[in-house]
Amino acid sequence: MIADRATIWTAANPSPQTGYYTAILPGNGNAAAAPGGDSYAMVTVSSLGNLSATGALADGGTFSQVVPVSKEGQWPFYAAASGGQTLIGWVSFIANELTGKINWIKSPGFGPYYTNGFNTNVVLVGDKYVVPTGQTSGLNFTNGTVILTGGNLVGSVSSLVNEVGGVTWETADKKTLTLTIAPKTGGFTGQYEGTAISGVVLPIEQVARGFFLGSNQSGEVLLQDK
Repeated sequence: MIADRATIWTAANPSPQTGYYTAILPGNGNAAAAPGGDSYAMVTVSSLGNLSATGALADGGTFSQVVPVSKEGQWPFYAAASGGQTLIGWVSFIANELTGKINWIKSPGFGPYYTNGFNTNVVLVGDKYVVPTGQTSGLNFTNGTVILTGGNLVGSVSSLVNEVGGVTWETADKKTLTLTIAPKTGGFTGQYEGTAISGVVLPIEQVARGFFLGSNQSGEVLLQDK
């Protein structure tokens, strides 16, 4: 058990972690055993040091948490997520980034994805997100690419992007992929041939990452500059 004496932050003396962050839990390399897509979260820390987070897991589950940030700038991450899942660990605020090892456990018998359950460790990574000026995405791309892998796809799907926003693209095999980034939150949503895709922008890394759900596995969505 670890405890810090509480620090009383005020509007005149706000928490140094104050702000809005986007974060991901990277997918597992063996997508048959544990989610292969990147789970994600949107995190807000108030000036008083109170953190609230909402997230989407790459097996279709969701989680939320409200907790104070510790005196030493750590987030005691704990979420009893939907679908018989528990996530627990410590996440550190280092400058404008988040990092921390999370133990993710799913009990057997919950579905429809990964019904055998799993116990895996993932390293959460996140960035402070500042709403970009205008209606831009915050990604400074010249020729971006959307890449979908895993999730029961045969091979991978790649689509060249010249502009990031509410745009429809055609993949090399003449299928339709859409992706729209919400500049106020850094979240994105879209579809590939009727399959929903979603995730968040990581502005420091200059990528957007997320997941989609296939027939019995999840796959990764990656938006990056080519």
